[in-house]
Amino acid sequence: MKRLWLILFLSFVFSCEDKDEYDKAIQVKMKNSEIYKYKTGINGDEEGARITKQAEHFEISEIIRNDTTKWEAVYRYKPQGNYVGNDYVEINTDQGSNGANPSTIFKKILIEFTITNK
Repeated sequence: MKRLWLILFLSFVFSCEDKDEYDKAIQVKMKNSEIYKYKTGINGDEEGARITKQAEHFEISEIIRNDTTKWEAVYRYKPQGNYVGNDYVEINTDQGSNGANPSTIFKKILIEFTITNK
């Protein structure tokens, strides 16, 4: 019986994400037919944004440079076909570089999706 409780306890502990490790956590509710866009605030060649944990149920999950707004890095997400459920992505950004010096501001962003068909 003690083993069962230990297994249940450890399962709970390891299934809970520590949202304190993120600089920003975003909750998104969307239809599975929609495309979500998140503006990272990253502009210019010296600053960067990258996906560090890819979503699992995606048709589109990418960071693109939007050339109509000073090369701003934008994250785009669209769920797979008729997927309904939860998904998430982790993005790291770095800012503050002037081209001669390295970036000085680093952020870790969590975007959690709740996807419906309505």
